[in-house]
Amino acid sequence: MKNTQSSYERFIIAEAYFQRLILDPNDSLALGKLRAEAKEDNVWAIVKLAECYINELIPAIEDHEPQVLRAVEMLKELAERGFAFAQYKLARYYFSRSKKKKVINLLRECVKAQIPEAAIMLSELLEEKDPEEAVCFAELGKRWGAIEPIAKDKAYKDKESFLHCKGDNLHDLVKSYNESVRNKNGYYY
Repeated sequence: MKNTQSSYERFIIAEAYFQRLILDPNDSLALGKLRAEAKEDNVWAIVKLAECYINELIPAIEDHEPQVLRAVEMLKELAERGFAFAQYKLARYYFSRSKKKKVINLLRECVKAQIPEAAIMLSELLEEKDPEEAVCFAELGKRWGAIEPIAKDKAYKDKESFLHCKGDNLHDLVKSYNESVRNKNGYYY
C-alpha cells in the first residue's frame, strides 16, 4: 500500500520520535515506531535513526562501532538516491572525522539543493584554498537564510551534537526532498 502522507508529515513523524529518543534513549516505543517508519522507507526516519546510532542515543547491545557503520551506510544509500538532507548529514559526519575531500564533494551536491548551511560550511572549508569561491558560497548561504557559521562552530566538533544543529533549515530541507527524491512515476520513495 502506497503511503499517502506528505513529505512534511513524514518529516514531522520522524522528528517527533527522534525528539522522544533524545529525551529518553530507553524509550522503546519511540525507537520501535522510528524503526517502523524507516522500514516503510520514510527517508526522514532513516536519517533520524542513523543520527540515533551515530550519536549513541540508542544503547548498544555490545559494540557501538557496527551501529555507526550501519548508520553511515544508511546515509550513503539515501545520499546516492539524491536525498540532499542525507548528503548534508553525511557531510557533517565526515567533517567530524576529518575527511575533507568527501565533505566538500557532498556539500557541493547540497548546495545544488539550496541548503543554506551547506553553502556556509563549504565557504569556510574553501577559505584558504579558493577565497573567491568561498566568498560566493558564503553569499549564497546568507541569501538562502543561513543562520550562523558552520565549520568553526563548536557544535560540529562535539560528538553528541554534530548531526543536530540549530542551523538546520527545515523549509529548505523539505523543499530539496520534494525536488530531488521522486521516482519515475512522480511518487516519493
